[in-house]
Amino acid sequence: MSRLMVARNTLRTPHLGAILAGLACLALLLPASYFLGNWYQADLVRQERAKAAEELSAHANALASAVDQRLALLQGLYAFTRTEWPDTAFDRPFQVYASGVYFNTTGIKTLMIAPEGIARYIFPAYDAVVLSGYDVLNDPDPGTRNDVQRAIHTGGITISQPGELRQGGFGLTAWQAVFRGSNLWGLVSVSIDMNTVLQDAGLTGQGTSLEMALRDRLGFTFYGSSQVWQQEPMIQSISLPEGSWDLGGAPAQGWVAAVQTAVQLFRIGSLLIAFLIASLVYLSVNRQGRLARAVAQRTREIDSAHQLLEQRVQERTHQLSALLDVSRRLGSTLALEPLLTQILSEIKPVLDFSAACILQLYEDGRLVQMSTTQEELLPTSLAGICWQDERLQGQVISTLQPVIECEWTMDGASPLKFCWMGIPLVIKEHASGMLVFIHQDPHYYAQEHARLAMAFAQQVAVAIENARLYEQARQLAVLEERQRLARELHDSVSQVLYSIGLGARTARASLAQDPAQATEALDYVNRLAEAGQVEMRTLIFELRPESLQTEGLVAALEKLAQVLEARHQLAVQADLCTEPEISLDLKETLYRIAQEATHNIVKHARASQVTLSLACAGGQAHLVIADDGLGFDTDKPHPGHLGISSMHERVSRYHGEVHIVSTPGHGTRIEVIIPLAA
Repeated sequence: MSRLMVARNTLRTPHLGAILAGLACLALLLPASYFLGNWYQADLVRQERAKAAEELSAHANALASAVDQRLALLQGLYAFTRTEWPDTAFDRPFQVYASGVYFNTTGIKTLMIAPEGIARYIFPAYDAVVLSGYDVLNDPDPGTRNDVQRAIHTGGITISQPGELRQGGFGLTAWQAVFRGSNLWGLVSVSIDMNTVLQDAGLTGQGTSLEMALRDRLGFTFYGSSQVWQQEPMIQSISLPEGSWDLGGAPAQGWVAAVQTAVQLFRIGSLLIAFLIASLVYLSVNRQGRLARAVAQRTREIDSAHQLLEQRVQERTHQLSALLDVSRRLGSTLALEPLLTQILSEIKPVLDFSAACILQLYEDGRLVQMSTTQEELLPTSLAGICWQDERLQGQVISTLQPVIECEWTMDGASPLKFCWMGIPLVIKEHASGMLVFIHQDPHYYAQEHARLAMAFAQQVAVAIENARLYEQARQLAVLEERQRLARELHDSVSQVLYSIGLGARTARASLAQDPAQATEALDYVNRLAEAGQVEMRTLIFELRPESLQTEGLVAALEKLAQVLEARHQLAVQADLCTEPEISLDLKETLYRIAQEATHNIVKHARASQVTLSLACAGGQAHLVIADDGLGFDTDKPHPGHLGISSMHERVSRYHGEVHIVSTPGHGTRIEVIIPLAA
């Protein structure tokens, strides 16, 4: 026992080599941390200066643009003066022009025209009180006189040093001399409000971390603090008609202070990392054995977790694949009973069960068995019993939630116990039936199985609903066809019969007195009888075209063309191939599509000519129906779109294509292509 305690104490005592290794590592890392901190500080300062340069460049460009925009007004005033002068009523045009410039541009203090150097035309009026009669050539300010003289000598624009304006406010004045020939006529000037210009350039806002200053070409700082130039600022030059201004910017406390917080965090972090690395070296040397065992154990745990994860991924992939297969089958057939049986067989590998049943809920509350599957190992008495537990059925239907009953007993007399799980089939928040699963293990099913079964139940519910909607659509189509035939009988055959009766009465009345007229009436009755017979045959053929089997598709299409010409007075151009070697179902599909297309032409197109062609070559049937009628916009709803949808549905069963080209006012062309192999 004492040796064991000694061994444990020895393991807990720090090893001298580990301590020395940790100290040596720390001695190397501390200087590296110091130099790395200095490098990081210098790099941050470079980044800050680069950011400042970008910010100053944007402000400088904005300031230059703002100044140039105002100076352009001086050139406009110069052009106005040369154009309008001399004019005996010059004051009125000047007031109109100046007011337009003044009120449409911010930052303009005063517009002035000084013929012979004397200010005579000034806008706005309140500045005229101060400046009227002002002798610009003999201004008491030497700087202003120099600006005016430069404007006269150079003939270009000169800018005064920003400062207090004669008429009040902080700004600058731009001058330009006006010559008549080689003689000086006078000067024009525009006074600019610098506060507005600086605001437009974004220099007076709060969205910057820089302290900025502006100095003119003489080095005078007219905006900001002159201390900025002592802080190693970033400087951007602003080009002006005379020289340039410098825009400088730097952090208020200096560049190093601007990055000090980040540098301190970096230094603290580097020190922590240095101590952490030294500690890791110490632990690595002192506890290498235990660390190796811990790493090995952790590796085994990770491998085990990885294998478990792969297994779960495979299971989930298998589940999703089964769901995808079920979804694909929903669109492949509307035969409900074989589809439900196939769905149960595809659920079996994913959600194990000993027996399963699909029950459909009818409006009267009855649950009717639709499809079942059962293992041979279960007793035959299970069939028809496990689906009839009314208590559990009612719970599933009323709550629309899965119900799991562990140790469910098949009946009162049997000792056999199973796990029972009921899953509702839900459509639009209403129950349409339920799925029931039975497993021999009394505690097999859990909530995870219920969640998976709900996904399959949704597919089953969709299949049942699709079958119900298809049956409704089929019955509606039958009803609509009957109504259409009734209208046809009323509009055609009944009218013919009425005319026959009228002609027969006429013949009978004329038989004794005028046999010739009676004969003519009987001929009329005979012609009406023949027309009625044609109409009746046409309607019978449209209802059940048995001649497709006896006479063929081409003959049926020819009759369809004859009906269009005889009944609706349409000019039909038929270009039909020889009778194709295809199935009767495919023939009927092509005929029904042609029938639907011509029905739409008669009902909607108001056409005068119809083209009907059929070609069978290259392994495919090619049917084209075209007209010269009104046409329609294929991207917008249209009464004929229901028939078009029916065409697409018919062709999709044979993996064919329907192409519809139509433009309002230019007719419609329907092209159907179906592989003959279908």
